[in-house]
Amino acid sequence: MVRKKGFPQVGAAVVGYHKGIEVFSRKMGMGGRAKVYNGEMAGLALGTKMASNFDQNHPDITQIYYFVDNSAAVGVIFDPKPQPGQLYAAKFHWRMVKFLDDNATHTIEINWCCSHCKIQGNDRADEPAKEATQMAWNTPIGTPRAYALHRAKATTHAAWAQDWKKAPKRGQFAISNRIPPSLNPMKHFTELQNQQEVFGHLMQCCTGHAYTGEFRRQFFPEKHIACKCGETLQTHKHILRSCTCYTNHQESLQNEDGEIALPELLGTPKGIAALTKFLKESGTFTFTGEKYLPKDAPTFEDKPEPPDIDSKDKVSDSDQ
Repeated sequence: MVRKKGFPQVGAAVVGYHKGIEVFSRKMGMGGRAKVYNGEMAGLALGTKMASNFDQNHPDITQIYYFVDNSAAVGVIFDPKPQPGQLYAAKFHWRMVKFLDDNATHTIEINWCCSHCKIQGNDRADEPAKEATQMAWNTPIGTPRAYALHRAKATTHAAWAQDWKKAPKRGQFAISNRIPPSLNPMKHFTELQNQQEVFGHLMQCCTGHAYTGEFRRQFFPEKHIACKCGETLQTHKHILRSCTCYTNHQESLQNEDGEIALPELLGTPKGIAALTKFLKESGTFTFTGEKYLPKDAPTFEDKPEPPDIDSKDKVSDSDQ
């Protein structure tokens, strides 16, 4: 794949060898409406067509070996069920079944090979494949399914990002809502997927629903709202910037200027990483305000006893 005027261009190519001698070569332009995966599938389908034509003039051939540097294509090319690249797989399947049915001694192997490792056939096939990226589209398929899904996802993401950019930022989450929407999980989500408690308190802090006096005043007005350091109203801003109970941990929240800027802390990847470290080390925003303690894994003894069926009330004959 190469980029032409900023747009990716894909080409497919195949090179065939017989007794160590190159006997055929063919390339196919796929334009900008295909993915690299489609190029690999198209190359295999094109290869089986060339191999079948060559085999007809050489009946002594009983074995055909296919080598491709895309492991996904290797796994699905012989399976014509509905999937991305199905038409290429169906063509490959039809021609190979015919080759195998022609003679009981015929065999086929499809193998993965490492790319850019000075393998003669692979390096040779790269040459026409690169040339094919400059060719006009000449494949039997209009718009591949994989490309259509890619474009649909890209269009949806672009519209989502545009709406997010135009929408006014309101509410408790406004100060944290600075990271553009993404179709993939954020880094802090993947890193904390096995630490649900820390991740939960991180999200509560970013959305303004952390367990603070400010939160209790709104939802549980009968509970205390003061901070244990003496501040009249405990807010997440107070805890992060000036609470004397967490002075030893607040240094990690400072930016390069030595300030604790909440928009940066709550709404940037670097700030969220620092905030996560602060939560782990200080234990703030928890119900008790104490540091996280490791929890023991459940044991066999903790398993509840099954109910005693015999002790259940039975319906008497008189109640029936």
